Amino acid sequence: MTNHLGGDNVGINIQGSKVEHATITNTVVIQRPEGRPVPAELPRRPSLFIGRAAELARIEKLAEQVGTESVVVVVEGAPGVGKTGLLQHAAHTLAPRFPDGHLYVDLRCYAPGTSPVTAHEVLGRFLTSLGVPRAEIPAGTDERAARFRTEVASSRLLMVLDNAGDPAVVRDLLPGGDHSMVLIGSRPQLASLESSARISLPVLGEEESAELVTGLVGERAESEPAATRELARLCGNLPLALWIACARLVSRPAWSVRRLVTALSEERRRLAGLQVGDLEIRAAFSLSYRALDPLFARVFRIAGLHPGPDWTAEAMADTAELELAEAEDALDGLLSAHLVEQDVAGRFRLHDLVKLFARERAEETDGDDAVRAGERRLVDHFVKQALRCDLSLRDEMLLVPNDRLQSQRSTALDWFDAELGNCSEVLRLAAEREWFAEASVLSGSLSEYLRLRGLQDVMEAACRINLKAARARGDLHQQVRALGQLASPELDRRNPDRAAELFSRARELSRRIGDEDLEILVIGTEATLYTVQGRLDAAAKAFERCLVHHVRRDDFNAALHNLGNVLAKSERWDEAIAAYRMCEKLASALEPRVLPTIYQNLANLLHDRGTDPETALEYARRARDFCAERGDHPGKAAAQLVLGRIQLRSGHVEDAAETFADVRRLSGTMRNARMEANAIDGLVMAASSAVPSPVRTNQ
Repeated sequence: MTNHLGGDNVGINIQGSKVEHATITNTVVIQRPEGRPVPAELPRRPSLFIGRAAELARIEKLAEQVGTESVVVVVEGAPGVGKTGLLQHAAHTLAPRFPDGHLYVDLRCYAPGTSPVTAHEVLGRFLTSLGVPRAEIPAGTDERAARFRTEVASSRLLMVLDNAGDPAVVRDLLPGGDHSMVLIGSRPQLASLESSARISLPVLGEEESAELVTGLVGERAESEPAATRELARLCGNLPLALWIACARLVSRPAWSVRRLVTALSEERRRLAGLQVGDLEIRAAFSLSYRALDPLFARVFRIAGLHPGPDWTAEAMADTAELELAEAEDALDGLLSAHLVEQDVAGRFRLHDLVKLFARERAEETDGDDAVRAGERRLVDHFVKQALRCDLSLRDEMLLVPNDRLQSQRSTALDWFDAELGNCSEVLRLAAEREWFAEASVLSGSLSEYLRLRGLQDVMEAACRINLKAARARGDLHQQVRALGQLASPELDRRNPDRAAELFSRARELSRRIGDEDLEILVIGTEATLYTVQGRLDAAAKAFERCLVHHVRRDDFNAALHNLGNVLAKSERWDEAIAAYRMCEKLASALEPRVLPTIYQNLANLLHDRGTDPETALEYARRARDFCAERGDHPGKAAAQLVLGRIQLRSGHVEDAAETFADVRRLSGTMRNARMEANAIDGLVMAASSAVPSPVRTNQ
């Protein structure tokens, strides 16, 4: 039989301080004096402790296992996230459960101006605290560790090992019995250390951060709640940064919270502003950075150049000019050091303050030329990927069903969904650096995706950058397209005057360059403006001009569509329906992307005629399903508005209510206030309808 004392033994029964019976080989049994001291080394409990309820509850639950097994809890997290505060608060809460003593040591693996404490030193101090005479403390580390385990074998002991970094050091300090609990705080992941539980500590929540600021600053924070929340945001909800900011406020009684917020708002000065006395947020990050492998440190600096919210290993590999496997290894190392965060598998991000620090290191270590080169490679990565995905979205080879092409389209949509925030920030970066060719390509590559998802605010921002890039490059064709794209959101916001101004500028430019095709494109879009303004004659004339142009160009599909529009505006219903149906046949064979618009037009006309309501419903469903399959959110919402109105007029009130509710959900995703207002109008009409609901339609 082998137990925690070491060696071969039989019948050991340690109770209190006596060994009652033992047969032991190669083991020294210590008889402890009755008056052995009880160490009480815990630092003072934090005067203000906010949040961490879940983490504390978990630690307390684990403490219940002590007695049947020893418990080792590792609390890991980024610099300044509050590991020490949690350990000290938890230790004081648990202290009454451990009557035989409380040992504490700061291992100083990440302490400025000092070297880490060795296991040899700590064991000597622990043995002294436990009453072992200095003369009896062994000289070797292994012997000290064995003597320590012997001394505490049956003790209900609480230990706190803070600021750990080396698993080997921690192993030498662990007790061997079943009656102890060890709380360990560490920046890096101590992955090779066996433990009962690992707790990865996040930053505080927004409300918790505001509560901490209020608790530390008092009335000033209470009287400025908005500024207090903004201060918490600027500090990234990082406890150490919040403590430093609050210490500055406390030391400046005349300052308002807003004044400090203003001082910290400039990114370039924020890290310098988070310093008071011997507390400095930059120093906390620097200790972890200096411990990095050189390759990991370079990847960390490059990560600070990324303006977006997160990145993938592929993006890092292209930006850092590394093989993918090298980039993955480096990012994994940064994860282990808690300098990089990962909320979603495969996607990495930096805390806002850590990102500022990383960029500082890049500028100081690598220089401006290297920083610009890295940014250029980052922009090139997103231009290349966005262009590739855009081609998959625009590919009209869906004329013939093809699983491979449909899969490529789905993959492209998924990529844009995941990378939209990054693309937007990279586009802004390209414009700031005046890399207008890249900005123009990236903006153009985003347009189809943004149209499909109905993200008008993002599209508008991209169009403005595209217009700026087109002007800088003297590209009049691109200016015309950008002006036309900027006019559409103005129509949706019911701002026809602004839309008319943009259309007019686009038309003038198209005439100046003599591009009739481009001018007709503007005029066709402008016809929508006339419809919104109620100028049906002007809309009909615009469609007629487009019709003549398309006939001359042998573009019969576009010609028929415009003919249907003209006939519909002229209330020549039968002829309009015939034109749309012919257009439907041509579009099915040649240009399927326009089918939803044709289906909606047919649905409206057929229902308005009142001669074929079921066919009208079928066309509306076709438009909805086609757009849903293509991931076209605005197209689907528009089709459902048509479907809901037809359902309502046909007496299918419950179906209409469900349809309008779905439009409302979708409009929220798109942040389209006009679409949401139309959906609410439909829901109100459905709720107030007095028409009894017949048999439900097949949706």
